[in-house]
Amino acid sequence: MEGNNAFAFELFKNVFDEKANVFLSPFSISSALAMTYAGARNETEKQMSKVLHFDLNQKNIHQGFFEINSELKKYKSNSEIELSIANAIWKREGSSFKKDFLDINKKYYSTDLFPLKGAKPINEWAAKNTKNKITEIVTEGDLSDATMVLTNAIYFKGDWLNSFNEKETQKSMFKTANGKEIETDMMFQVNQVGYFEDENNQVIDLPYKGETMSMTIILPKESNSISKLSAALNVKLFTSFIKSLEEQEVNIYLPKFSFESEFHLESVLPIMGMVDAFYPGKADFTGMANDVFIG
Repeated sequence: MEGNNAFAFELFKNVFDEKANVFLSPFSISSALAMTYAGARNETEKQMSKVLHFDLNQKNIHQGFFEINSELKKYKSNSEIELSIANAIWKREGSSFKKDFLDINKKYYSTDLFPLKGAKPINEWAAKNTKNKITEIVTEGDLSDATMVLTNAIYFKGDWLNSFNEKETQKSMFKTANGKEIETDMMFQVNQVGYFEDENNQVIDLPYKGETMSMTIILPKESNSISKLSAALNVKLFTSFIKSLEEQEVNIYLPKFSFESEFHLESVLPIMGMVDAFYPGKADFTGMANDVFIG
């Protein structure tokens, strides 16, 4: 799990854009690439291992994901939190992939196998597994040369342990990263929560019902900035924030927000060191099939 967290912060730094809201699920990306990693060999495997913080012992990494997924699946029937994870492989008719690769994905990732017949079935699968929150993850153009597509979808919905009273929500000014102030609906409550602050940041931890999951919010102070925070944030700093949280009575002002992001990681992951996987002739996924690469 620590490796997943390290990858999460490194990926965030590489997709961060101070001019736009950034929302992503590193675990979803790690899962899809772990499914792919089962077929990686030699230099391709080493590069993926380094960037994703995976163990070069393939069995260890897949067993680790199996255990994490098994733990998270416990929330599927939880009345307080809704959490579901789905994985799938879409294979073009006539294409040949090694049985061991398909078996690993079935065993450790509960991967369903479907025929690859265009974008519509994949997008319908995504919509079904995210309760229509994500309705398009591929286009027909994305699939024009594909012999296989690996997909992951995560859906999460949680109610706050201490909900915000709608009557307390009022119009207020919110300062964006560039210093511009905009009027927005600002939620408010006073509550005992985990809180920490230093000279640069304020940190708050808001639990969901059941208190097994929470949202951790880091707010840079006036002397700091989102850009500086993004550059500094890593597993060590984040862990220190979490360990420093103390129960305190806090006046909590939180804007209502909705984020939507899209990233094309074939330009991001090579910058992070995962180069060969995207190049025909260099990519070695012979544990999956011959002459394939990530598109």
